[in-house]
Amino acid sequence: KERAIFKLFSLGVVTNRDEWVYSDDTATLIRKTEHIITKYNADLAKLSMVRNSNNLTDMLDTSIKWTRAVKNDLRRGIGYELDESAVETSYYRPFVKRQLYFSRQLNEMVYQVPQLFGKTAGANRAFCFAAEDRSAFGVIALDTLPNKDIFMPSAAQVLALYRFEDGQRYDNITDWALKQFSAHYADEIGKGKTAQKITKETVFHYCYAVLHDPVYREKYAQNLKREFPRIPFYPDFWQWAAWGEALMALHIGYEAVAPFPLTLTDTPDEK
Repeated sequence: KERAIFKLFSLGVVTNRDEWVYSDDTATLIRKTEHIITKYNADLAKLSMVRNSNNLTDMLDTSIKWTRAVKNDLRRGIGYELDESAVETSYYRPFVKRQLYFSRQLNEMVYQVPQLFGKTAGANRAFCFAAEDRSAFGVIALDTLPNKDIFMPSAAQVLALYRFEDGQRYDNITDWALKQFSAHYADEIGKGKTAQKITKETVFHYCYAVLHDPVYREKYAQNLKREFPRIPFYPDFWQWAAWGEALMALHIGYEAVAPFPLTLTDTPDEK
């Protein structure tokens, strides 16, 4: 019934073959991807008469990475073709981007990511959080295609500002959420020409700030280990929304941010 802040959420992309479909440069990535596709198609042709054999796995070329989905494609006789336009910039780890061959064939699970990022979507912003308790709770903003293991070993659950369907952009913040915030902060909104109107984007920024609040993280530490974060109504919505917007700009634009002035002090090691 959309009684939540975000309509669509998704885990990041799972490739199960990062060494083949990720690279730091496009040329290397294309070369690796072309190699694995060539080897796959060779086995597809060679094993065409025994695709339904129970011993198919024992006959495969083990110089490449085989997974459940790729084996199923071979059993169905599906050929692979290199698509250089499938190369996308991916958010791989916090403050680390890599080139990804984004493909339903060579990525084991893409989940709902194509509705958020990639060539079937448009420009977008999102943040992800550690969705399991195997690592400390963390949150990071991004504007490129996310990997599931950003917070390895915990999975990264992604919440975006927009979602895309059939080439159309839709707000991913629900109308229900906007009504809740607008009603709660009615006195803060003000009246007349100076009135500030809460928008879905300001709700997005507010959530990002709250999830970074150390008091919030400590108070709800046990909840954050086992369920989606719940967002409280803090006093002064506009201050928290402004903090969230500024913090997101730093986290997404980290490559262009001026370094903080630090003094390096070397301490001699007597040993």
